[in-house]
This record gives sequence, structure tokens and C-alpha cells, in this order.
Amino acid sequence: MRSSFIALSCIVFSAAAVAQTTVPNTFTAGTAAKAAQVNANFTALATAIDALASRVAKFEGQLATSDLVGTYAISGFQTELVPGDLPEVSSYRFQGTVTLANDGSGTFAGTELGHQLTLLFSAASDSTVTRRDTAETVPFTWSFAAGAVTFTVGENPLSGGVASGGRLLVLTGSNPSDGTTVILVLTRTG
Repeated sequence: MRSSFIALSCIVFSAAAVAQTTVPNTFTAGTAAKAAQVNANFTALATAIDALASRVAKFEGQLATSDLVGTYAISGFQTELVPGDLPEVSSYRFQGTVTLANDGSGTFAGTELGHQLTLLFSAASDSTVTRRDTAETVPFTWSFAAGAVTFTVGENPLSGGVASGGRLLVLTGSNPSDGTTVILVLTRTG
């Protein structure tokens, strides 16, 4: 039973793959096939198989830096826990686009929306909540090596993984000096 299912699956999936490949020559019963036409069909199939193998390799993680160049939609979340005489608790979300260029430069264009709570432990003052709703464009540098992507904004690197052949990037980072923790999810749009 299992063997039949596997055989049927192979036939269905190979039929779907063949349906997407066009060969230059069609043969009919009773007509002689010329070697040049048969070879042209084999060349077309070999080209399609090589292209498919290249796509599969990318989905298996065999990527080059140039495979990540493009535009991504970004969603992110950041928290801050700042100790001290005026401790602060903040949370922000990011939304917008990120463009990665071939030269290792990148740009974030979008909004940062959130709130910052400053705690005051004095009878004369109340704690304050500050709303942050900022549209901004932020340049950064980026790199890709050994399957990991790194964004550097100022001195704070964010690093993470690449999935789905470069169509999904997930980065995280933290900064102990201000208690910041960040997670970014980027999905390829172009």
C-alpha cells in the first residue's frame, strides 16, 4: 500500500513538473524522430531540471549574498527596561519596508509606534507615559555569511537566520546598556 502511494505521488508530482516544461518538438506515432529534434527535447528538459535543482538548492539554504538583495516588508517589536534613578519601561513596534542593496547597505523606511513609561518614586511627581509615533528612514549595513544575516545600526548588531530561499529573515538583538531587546521579521516583496 505504501509503495503504491509513493509511486502514485511520484507520477503526480513528475507530471506537474513536466507540465511546466515545454519541449520544442512533439512526435506522433508512425513518424520517424530525427536525432536533432530528440536532442533538442533532451536539452530543454536538462535546462529545466538544472533550473529546478538551483531553486531547490536555495530553499535548502545554499544562498549567496546576492540572493538576499531586494525589498522586504518588516514587522518588529522592541522592549526596553532601563534601570536607574528614573527607571523606564518601553515597548515599540516597527512596520515598513527594508531594502537590501548589493553593496551591503540597507534602508528601513517606516514607522515606530509605542509607549515609554518613566517611573518616578517621589510624592511630588507622577510617573509619566510618553507616546512615540515616529515615521523614519534609517540607514544600516548588512552582511550574510555561513547562513546568518546581520544588520548593524550604529553599534548595535542584530543577527538571525534566513528561510524559504531568502524570502524570510528573522533577526534578534539586545543591548545590555539600555535593556533593549528586539525581534524583526522580514518577508520578501520584491
